[in-house]
Amino acid sequence: MPCAAFSDVVKSRRAWPTGPPVPPTPIDPRDLLRHITCPSCRGAMDVHPYYGPGNVVIDTCGQCYLVWLDHGELKEIADAPGQDRGRTNPTAPRVSLPSGPLAATRDDTRPTLMDVLDELFGWG
Repeated sequence: MPCAAFSDVVKSRRAWPTGPPVPPTPIDPRDLLRHITCPSCRGAMDVHPYYGPGNVVIDTCGQCYLVWLDHGELKEIADAPGQDRGRTNPTAPRVSLPSGPLAATRDDTRPTLMDVLDELFGWG
């Protein structure tokens, strides 16, 4: 996702927690040795710890200004303890993934995953 959007997505996901905080797991130092190719420019991405909530290793491309997250890393960031967790901002959109058998019939005004992706990447 674009670096500019990453901060907004993290703030939104942390503002609307879906459960109790989960203590982060320690970073595996071997994760810092991986070599990742940018999916956009095919250059080498920088691999480093994310210094916000949660202990995750993120990959960033300085040329394309992209942040690459592995499966489950955004959830670790959103679920990590912290003073900002659960603090809602009325102007921040709630980013949530529909789930369960009634997901298609929800009548709330929260954006869907496709709404968020469309806003971030101009899909539509």
